[in-house]
Amino acid sequence: MKIVVGNTGRREAHFIKRFAECMQKVSGKFDAKVVIDRAGKIPKTMIQVDGKIVGHIDYADNCKRLRWPGLIKKHNPSVIFKFHCDTTRSYMGDPRVIPCGIYKSASVPPNVLTRKRNVDITSRMKTWQSHKTRGFAIARKILCNTAQRLSGRYKVGVGRVGYDAYQKELANCKIGFNWAGFAQLNWRIPEYMAHGIVMITQPYGERYPFRDDIILEDDVNCVFCADPKNFKSAAIKLLDDPKRLQRLRENVVELWATKLHIKKHGSWIMNKLLN
Repeated sequence: MKIVVGNTGRREAHFIKRFAECMQKVSGKFDAKVVIDRAGKIPKTMIQVDGKIVGHIDYADNCKRLRWPGLIKKHNPSVIFKFHCDTTRSYMGDPRVIPCGIYKSASVPPNVLTRKRNVDITSRMKTWQSHKTRGFAIARKILCNTAQRLSGRYKVGVGRVGYDAYQKELANCKIGFNWAGFAQLNWRIPEYMAHGIVMITQPYGERYPFRDDIILEDDVNCVFCADPKNFKSAAIKLLDDPKRLQRLRENVVELWATKLHIKKHGSWIMNKLLN
């Protein structure tokens, strides 16, 4: 079986490459060869199985609507993988639409549950000076300022840093702040999960599923905080309760290992695509 993933656009490459990599990791299990088409032989964002268009990857940041209705109508895929889903929107009435999360491969640090973590809080987020008056940018700025103020009491990561230093910080961090940007979901969520970081975040829940079988739940696999001004108290409360922190970390690590590890996520994609 040959599976071809269309990826001709510059912007699409960032998202679709990772999507295809998950499929490639488990291709042998499904007796398939998965290739990325960069020559435009099939439409961008479409997935072809043995010469027939079967799937579409709607990676767009906008959770209010599907990004390419014209392409969908023309090629009529049987599965639409939607990165950012809002279950209150009309497109969820289309049975082909499947919330598929947003995947970023990450190397899980050794002893992820028992390792000593010497960084208390990480809050490294873009605040977009060019969009500083927008709600999400204001919220993120508050979170970064909050983390900076906590640095007198805790060890905190905030501001820009190199990739290697950031990966080291993630592997040794206890909790992480998160807020949506242009997209409702973001790369930070799976990064935190892979590293066993307990996330304090704006509420998601059933309205914004991470995947069709994964819901981000308050006090189960993260901590919800609707007001960015309350992240300080939420962080202090969590850090002062090591048993709760460890319980949440165990849930996060189990979720990653059983559902979101690259091979697990790849199998989920293939099963949805082929069944």
